[in-house]
Amino acid sequence: MAVADGTILRIVASFLFPESVIAQNVFYAVFADTGTSDDEQDVIDDLAEWIEDAYTLLDGWIDSSVALTDIKVYNYDSGDGDWDELGDASIGLSFSGATDMLPHGVAYLLHAKSLDPDVQGGKFVGGFTEGAQVDGLWISAVNTVMGTFGAAWVSPFVGTITGADFAPGVWSVAQTNFRLFSGTLNLNAVPAYQRRRKPGVGI
Repeated sequence: MAVADGTILRIVASFLFPESVIAQNVFYAVFADTGTSDDEQDVIDDLAEWIEDAYTLLDGWIDSSVALTDIKVYNYDSGDGDWDELGDASIGLSFSGATDMLPHGVAYLLHAKSLDPDVQGGKFVGGFTEGAQVDGLWISAVNTVMGTFGAAWVSPFVGTITGADFAPGVWSVAQTNFRLFSGTLNLNAVPAYQRRRKPGVGI
């Protein structure tokens, strides 16, 4: 089936952490049907490449016991006001951080502003090694690479398979609407902590 122009997509990236903990990060993007393919699986594979490329930037800082396993993609159904599963893609990205991992809940916190001044997106990235911070602060190299990761998160891109445009943004729960990112990022040099939301599920 085809993905329609203007479809809002929700991408859930899953990670396997030590002790069989599953951690997830959620991304949003809108699809523009301007390319050579709008096939569902082609769209999903483009999104998988986007996510994998972004997290590959963090290789060496994420502990080697962590793996990005897969993504699931959903499209927003405005008629029903809910998210319908579009499909999934396996990734299997392993990291190479060699020192011990920080506790499961410790994460780097990024904020990205949208074009609506009242709406911003937050991203907790976990799995960093102990060497990524000193005396309770992220080291400068980590702040730099997280800035690069953040730019990959908020910047529009062209899918290599579909040739279509994807524009990342944030889903406003309060407004029940999608907002495009403005491109402005806030980095937090102090490690953050996010509690587990339910048993077996992490960040």
